[in-house]
Amino acid sequence: MSKVGSLTAFAAEAAIWLAGAAIVAGAAGTHWDAPSVDLGATIAQVWPGASPTASPVLEKFHAFLAASDTQYAVSGGGTEEITGEGVVLSVTFTETYQFKGGDCSDTTTSTVAGKATTQNTVLSGDYFYSRVDNGNWTKAARDSSAICSLSVVMDPALAFFDKGVETKNGAQLHRLEVADQVRLGKNMDALGRTNNKATLIFWTQDDGMPAAFQVSGSYDAALNSVPVHVIHTSDGAFTKTSGISVTAPPV
Repeated sequence: MSKVGSLTAFAAEAAIWLAGAAIVAGAAGTHWDAPSVDLGATIAQVWPGASPTASPVLEKFHAFLAASDTQYAVSGGGTEEITGEGVVLSVTFTETYQFKGGDCSDTTTSTVAGKATTQNTVLSGDYFYSRVDNGNWTKAARDSSAICSLSVVMDPALAFFDKGVETKNGAQLHRLEVADQVRLGKNMDALGRTNNKATLIFWTQDDGMPAAFQVSGSYDAALNSVPVHVIHTSDGAFTKTSGISVTAPPV
C-alpha cells in the first residue's frame, strides 16, 4: 500500500477514536478501570482558587459521573490532522453515542481525502457488534476488559476548576475545566496512544448535569511501526441524560 493509502486507512480508524466519545475501547482490546474515589477529595475549588471552598456545581457533576445508573446520549463531531511518512491528512467526523449501564452504541462518519466512511459499534451484554457503511453486522464475544471509551473523559477522579457561568450553545452554563491534565493524559494513554496532551472542558447546568463538552490536543501513535502525530479537536452536546436504551442489533 502507498504511503498515502496506508495513512488514509489509519486516519479513518483514528477519527473513530478521536472524540473520546467516539468508539468502543474494547474493539482495540484496550482497558481502563474507573477508580473508587472519595468525591470530597477530588472536587477542585472555584477558579482561580485561593479559597478551599468546593463548588456545589462540581459536587453535583462528580456525583453524576460516579453514579452507578449514569446514562447519556451525545452528538457532535470534530477534526484531526495526521502527519506521518512525509504525508499530512485532514479528517472531519460526526458522531452519535449512547451509554447505559456499561453498554454503549456509536455511529461515526469520518471523511478522509474526500471519502466518507460510516462505522457502527455496539457493546451490549456479552457481545461486541460492528459494521461499516451499513454492511452486515459482525458479532464477537465481549472480552472482560471491553469497556466504553468515554470513560477516559468521564472519569469521576478527574479534578476540575469551576470557572463560572458563560453562554454556551445559547444557554447560561457553568464552565468546568479539567485541572488534572496529567491524569487525563494517562487515561488517554490507556487507549494505546502516547505523549497525550489534552484539554477537556464540560459545560453543565446549575444542577451539575452535563450539557456540552470539548476535547482538544495531540498524541502519537504507530502506523505499521512508523510514527505518526495527530492533532485533534472535538465538540459534543449531551442530548439526553435519561431514557437511554442500548440494544444489540439483529445478527
